[in-house]
Parts: sequence; structure tokens; C-alpha cells
Amino acid sequence: MKTFKREVAIGLLIFLGYVVETKGPEIVELLVWPTFTFAGLAFGLDWGYKQLQSDRSPLGRRNERSSEYSSGEGEHSDYRAG
Repeated sequence: MKTFKREVAIGLLIFLGYVVETKGPEIVELLVWPTFTFAGLAFGLDWGYKQLQSDRSPLGRRNERSSEYSSGEGEHSDYRAG
């Protein structure tokens, strides 16, 4: 499902450029922070999500379906070998 957040951010930046060229500084001061905040979050969160998706095991978790620990031993190893 596409959310169009990056496209909206680009549209807002283009609109802000138009406002800078045609309107007074009062309206520009009013629109600068919300526009740049939205654009920064739209591109930054998208980048962060893509980085998280590119990792095979997010946050260093082991595969929970695996019956072996990272040391290679089984979960129910028999330590009574003798």
C-alpha cells in the first residue's frame, strides 16, 4: 500500500518555493517549519524503514523457529553424557 508521503513532501516543498517567490515574508515564516518538518520526517522515516527491512534479522534477534542456540547446541541438550 502506497502512502504518497514522499510525493506530498515534494509537492509542499515546491509550493513553499512558489510562496517564497510571490508572497510576503510573514507567510513564508509561517510555512517554513511545518513544511520542512513534514518533508524531513517523510524522507527520514522512509529511509529508516528501508534500512530496517534490509536487515535479515532486525535488532540482532535469533530466529525463534530455530531449535538451536547461537552456540550450536540444542535447547534440550543432554548434559549427562559420561
